Formats: sequence, C-alpha cells, structure tokens
Amino acid sequence: VYLEQHGQATASELADAFMVTRTLISRNTWRLIQDDLIQSQVNPNDRRIVWLSLTVNGQERVQEGVRQVQANLKAFN
Repeated sequence: VYLEQHGQATASELADAFMVTRTLISRNTWRLIQDDLIQSQVNPNDRRIVWLSLTVNGQERVQEGVRQVQANLKAFN
C-alpha cells in the first residue's frame, strides 16, 4: 500500500516509514520481487540507489485487498 500511495521508494525509505531495519525490508522485498509483486530499478546515476515499485500484478493485488476490506466493512455494518 505504501508503494501504491508513493509510487516508488528505496528500502531505506520503507525501513524508516515502518520503523524496522533495512535488513528486514530487504528480506521481505526479495520475496515480493520473486512473486512479481514489486520490481527494483537501479538508479543509473548512482548505482547504490535502488528504487522499488509495484508491478502490474502488485497493483492488482493491492486493489483486491482494498476491495476485500471494503466488502468486509460493509458486511460488518
């Protein structure tokens, strides 16, 4: 959802946003990359910077989650 809202972020930005270690973010993003939910792109001007963003599959998965939450809230009422 963070990447949906912000478009892209680095692992360090995500670690700061979620108040966790960069190592934890890296471990979890690797799995999301393997599952084709996010993609990484190296900054051509500074190869130390790697941007993470949602893939089309990732965007669809986020939207499915939003719809499910909305349906659950409607059912709760």
